[in-house]
Amino acid sequence: MKNYLIFTLLCLFSFTTFAQNDYELTIFNKREKKFTLFINGIKQNDHPTDEVTIPGLTDRKYNLMIIFKNKNLKSFQEEITMPDESGEIAYKIKRKKKGDFYLKLYAQIPREYKDFIHVEDNEEVVDSEGPDNEVEVVVVKEDECKPMTSSDFDSAKKSIKSKAFSETKIRVAKQIIDYNCFTVSQVGELMKIFSFDDSKLDIAKYAFDKTTDKGNYYKLNDLFSFDSSIEKLQKFIKNQEK
Repeated sequence: MKNYLIFTLLCLFSFTTFAQNDYELTIFNKREKKFTLFINGIKQNDHPTDEVTIPGLTDRKYNLMIIFKNKNLKSFQEEITMPDESGEIAYKIKRKKKGDFYLKLYAQIPREYKDFIHVEDNEEVVDSEGPDNEVEVVVVKEDECKPMTSSDFDSAKKSIKSKAFSETKIRVAKQIIDYNCFTVSQVGELMKIFSFDDSKLDIAKYAFDKTTDKGNYYKLNDLFSFDSSIEKLQKFIKNQEK
């Protein structure tokens, strides 16, 4: 009887310890693509925003769904597992080279160190408690996407130009765009491979998110034959920035 009582108390203690886990989850998007977050099918924010913080989570696993305000961006689902220790967990919405979105762990901070500020990529996280209270903070730094080198880009253009049909050229161009980044000048070179505005516009839109100097996108306007194509591109860019 005594052993049974000890076993029961241990079980209750273990359950209580586990139940005390408390998490604060933040999902954010640096590119300011507004979204709505669903956790286990329950809507978390009334209006699309670029950051959502949910306190008071106690389970270890959650199914998340991200639905973007911009209907041109594909929604996605992902299951996350909370760490063993209570605290603040932040995930950043990122985009794969092939275009699909996913969640990447950005920071993980124990509950007793609640002061968490989003830092710019590649900046150091400093413990505000001072050197005598060191805290292990997990920060996942973002990989910088650099434009293709001149030699690689020349090879890519040759591969596109070698195709006989326009549809095939576009398909190959998009495949190259999926796995690389570009300057606006390089995007313009890809557009010049095609004769018609529709194809040029298709490439300009597809490469926008993979371009490192988006502020120069206006330079592509001169490559279109019709003003309507310029207007369509400008409208597309405004929608991406919402």
